[in-house]
Amino acid sequence: MPPSGRHKRSPEPPSTVDTLRALRRNPVLAALDAACLGRLAARLTLRSFRPGDVVFDVGEPVHSAKVMIGGVVGEFGCGPDGSSVLMKVFTSPGLFGDMELFWGWTHFHRAEALTESTVAFIPNDDFQEALRHNARACFLMTKDIAGCVALLSYQLQATLLLPLEVRLANFFLSVAKAATVVPTIGRLELRLGLSQPMLARCLGATERSISRAFAKWKKEGWLRLLPRGGHEFRSLEDLMEHADDGLISLVRRPPLGDGVTADPTLNALQTAPGRRSHAEEPLQEPLQPTGGPFRLPA
Repeated sequence: MPPSGRHKRSPEPPSTVDTLRALRRNPVLAALDAACLGRLAARLTLRSFRPGDVVFDVGEPVHSAKVMIGGVVGEFGCGPDGSSVLMKVFTSPGLFGDMELFWGWTHFHRAEALTESTVAFIPNDDFQEALRHNARACFLMTKDIAGCVALLSYQLQATLLLPLEVRLANFFLSVAKAATVVPTIGRLELRLGLSQPMLARCLGATERSISRAFAKWKKEGWLRLLPRGGHEFRSLEDLMEHADDGLISLVRRPPLGDGVTADPTLNALQTAPGRRSHAEEPLQEPLQPTGGPFRLPA
């Protein structure tokens, strides 16, 4: 496990009931029977992270499955020269760090909190024992890992081949796909709270190149920079036009299963006239222009 000095425990951790409710929102864990899920809840450790805190680092052994209880965590691919690029983003109720867990590998990436976040650490042996006795949970776990592999392949290709402006639009569009309130008409306002240096780091770019892209978009009339890291786009269609047609969203938040209640944790879109609430839906399908009010993909 990472050194304990890098983790800050929440002064008011969620209650057992709240933790169980959060675990049930993950489709893999929701497939387990109540007694099994209760045993996992009794064995897990809850940890709280501030923005920039390291959840785990490259080369560290994997002792647990991680479940997002709240907040946003990013996984960064790190080069030998110290450079890094954002590979995946996780929000509740996502599982992460699980690909390496089943093979006993060390972590491939560094995970950092992008916002105030709470993560549940379920001991590896307990987690795998639970899966051994539930075929549906194993099937859903396989689907989740397959989605992560597809995303990693896409991100590698995008980093190597796509221009920065396209990757920047991909990033914002990924956040829009993860939001549970979307615009039907008019402007799209995203308030991520990320500094420009962090945004540049997420994309493996320089601050100067990010500034140039923003200046170009402002000149073209479809972006306005807001205080405290906010961005206002003229419309979602403008953002889609500049993003990759085959975008696989950076944000990994699994679709909720039957009878599972959505609990938004990525409140990136601010309420404004012309917006509507929308239930959480699968987030990994490419967005396609519809010519009408924007809706999350089915």
